Amino acid sequence: MRSSELAKTLLMASLAATFGVRLAYAQERPQDRPKTTTVETTTTTITAKPFNQPATRWQKANDLLNKNMQTRTGENLGNVDGFVVDLDSGRILFFIVGCDGRQCAVPAQAVTLPTDAKMFTVSATKDQIKAYSFEKRAYPNFNDRTLVTQVYTHYNVQPYWETTTTTTTTTETPPKTGTVTRTEQHIWYRFPVRTQKATELIGMNVRNQQNENLGKIEDLAVDPDSGRVMYGVLSFGGFVGVGDKFFAVPWSSLRQTSADQKELVLSVDKGRLKTATGFDKKNWPSMTEQSWSIEVHKFYGVEPYWVEPGQPKQEKEERGGD
Repeated sequence: MRSSELAKTLLMASLAATFGVRLAYAQERPQDRPKTTTVETTTTTITAKPFNQPATRWQKANDLLNKNMQTRTGENLGNVDGFVVDLDSGRILFFIVGCDGRQCAVPAQAVTLPTDAKMFTVSATKDQIKAYSFEKRAYPNFNDRTLVTQVYTHYNVQPYWETTTTTTTTTETPPKTGTVTRTEQHIWYRFPVRTQKATELIGMNVRNQQNENLGKIEDLAVDPDSGRVMYGVLSFGGFVGVGDKFFAVPWSSLRQTSADQKELVLSVDKGRLKTATGFDKKNWPSMTEQSWSIEVHKFYGVEPYWVEPGQPKQEKEERGGD
């Protein structure tokens, strides 16, 4: 046998022997094999909070601003710099929180305020929160439906404007010839078309439909659990005897009609406001007390914020409505 053929034969025999040893070793010691670990993860989708329930607690907007926010794992994010309000429904769309020198938009439904109300908790990790950040004072367009839907989905929050089928049906009473039954989606579940930062709403001037100056927004009364503005808290200027008082005005009675979004309109005659019930600036009422809330809404001619439009009168009364 030639030397080259002999060398090749010896090499093949050596490889076969080595492979056989390794195969036998693997069969005899299965514990040394790499293990495959199956990790089960559960994603919880946060659903929309109902609108037809009275608040059980409330907070001043000025007290919510600058509260600290932390993640579900206790990581500190920073302070709440503001929140974005849907002007039509009063729903809080986003909380804006500082994060590593930038600002992050967190859906209100992903945020909770514990019983002690000392700081906010968000159901996300710090890296998840930082994924949607922006430079300070360079707010994104919160009326961009695609963008807002992406952010909500990123936080596993159900976009309430896409999934709800809640509708309200109303008809003319008494019926008239040609009356058409109207079915419309409740404003609480519509995608917001007009939004404003709370820090811009506070201090905003308020006028009536006659273009008379009434006063300005001093603060907002917020239900932190449903994530909504219940009342605008106003000071009425130019009224004898009311200069030392504040007035809670139902959010649904305030409208923003100017194109520049720099003032609000309250459809109440200036003379009628002289009979409005106010409160001392340093002694606020309990804004979750239903009888008080009902009287305030009745004065301004709007339904209590928790009453569903189109409800039969009996059902409204059972819920505390007029």
